Amino acid sequence: MPGAFPEALAAVCALLGLMVGSFLNVVIHRLPRMMSAREADRRVRLRGEIPAPRPAYNLAVPRSACPQCGRSITALENVPVLSWLMLRGRCRGCRAPISARYPAVEALTGMLSGVMAWQFGWGLALAAALIFTWAVVSLAFIQFDTGQLPDAITLPLVLAGLAFNLGGCFVHPGQAILGAMAGWVILATIRWLAARSAGYDLLGRGSPLLGSAAGAFFGLAPLPWLLAFWAILVLTGRLLLRRGPLPVGLCFAIASLSLLAWHWPAALPAAG
Repeated sequence: MPGAFPEALAAVCALLGLMVGSFLNVVIHRLPRMMSAREADRRVRLRGEIPAPRPAYNLAVPRSACPQCGRSITALENVPVLSWLMLRGRCRGCRAPISARYPAVEALTGMLSGVMAWQFGWGLALAAALIFTWAVVSLAFIQFDTGQLPDAITLPLVLAGLAFNLGGCFVHPGQAILGAMAGWVILATIRWLAARSAGYDLLGRGSPLLGSAAGAFFGLAPLPWLLAFWAILVLTGRLLLRRGPLPVGLCFAIASLSLLAWHWPAALPAAG
């Protein structure tokens, strides 16, 4: 790892990841609801009607609160992982259980952020790896909950990959552009074939943009490996689930983060 004090950098990024993971919990919970509300308003407007006013609801407001008693969560009760442990997984007000997934998302994001810092060291590549990591973690959990892969995350992720590679962060700009196009075409084709075979959309509307994001970040070279690993994970998940949509977001997260964490730089020969 280039640069001095790699342990300190990894520790700082792990702490940063814990805090980002707390925010990702908000994104995972609220973004699908925001999308559903916008879609409902759109349908109302298509009927020539005016949507009813709604209370402000976005990633910033209202403050996080217990879903059972409505008690607002204080700053001291919102410390990543530690607050959940100190509260023993229960609301301080009504003692209703708090899902263990909240600290799990925080801990996972913190751990992955530390791994990326150790792998890349200080620099633009670390910033790109962290943004990619945080985005795919949120996508994995959103799809697990709702089956959706929101364009509000996937499209900015494509643009971020292209922007980072303007200076050759991972691959040359031309490779990033070709990778983004190839990733979209491949995933769109797979989605179409899977839908024809199953009779319904197995992969989800956002899956081609996921493939495009991988190509935008990593270029053409690692796409075959990434897609092969992704396909193995998807088929395994299909055998375990036996029905319903394929776990595209979760499998993509595992495959792409493995590429970043354990196959760098051999899987990305054009980097530099």
